[in-house]
Amino acid sequence: MAEYEVILLTESGDFLLESEEHLKREAKGVEAEKPHVITEDEKAHRIEAREIFVPYSSLQNIQYGNFEQETV
Repeated sequence: MAEYEVILLTESGDFLLESEEHLKREAKGVEAEKPHVITEDEKAHRIEAREIFVPYSSLQNIQYGNFEQETV
């Protein structure tokens, strides 16, 4: 199990970030560094992108806290 501090809920999928420092708010959306995607089997997978950009129009919610998720 890995620990994460941020969950980005978006129209295209949900992403986990290990630290709040990996999230940057920009004028038209948020930039996330070292993202993990949550798959249908409820596991977190590291994706090959160094960072992703999520426009505010597709961002549904940002949740902060301590989240444990199985990471593969």
